[in-house]
Amino acid sequence: MFVDTDRFAERLEKAGNMSIFTGKLHRFIGAAISTRSEVLSVLHLLDKPDVVWDDPGAERIYEELQSEFDLADRYRALELKLRSVQDALSLVTDVARDRRLVLLEASVILLILFEILLSLVRH
Repeated sequence: MFVDTDRFAERLEKAGNMSIFTGKLHRFIGAAISTRSEVLSVLHLLDKPDVVWDDPGAERIYEELQSEFDLADRYRALELKLRSVQDALSLVTDVARDRRLVLLEASVILLILFEILLSLVRH
C-alpha cells in the first residue's frame, strides 16, 4: 500500500496535479479500505477472551503473552501506518476532486459563452 501511495504522491509532486480520470485512484482506495477492514477484523482476535475475565491465572498468562509478542506496540505501529496511508489518500483525492471541479467550472463558462455567441449571431 505504501508503494502505491507513493506512486500517487510522486505523480502529484512531478505533475503538480492529478489526472481527471480517477478510476485507478478509486480502485486503490477501495483496496485500502478492504485491507484496513481485514486488519481490524484480525486485530479483534487479539481482544481478551471471556476466560481471561473469569480466571486471574489466565489473565496473567494472556498479559505475559501480549507483552512477549509486543502486541500493543505492533498494533500502534500498524494503526499509524494505516492512518498515514489514509491521510495521503485523502489529500490525493482532494486534489483530484479539485481538478475535476475546475474542469466542470470551465465547461460551464464555455457553455455560457457559447450561449451568448449564439444569441448574438441570431440577432
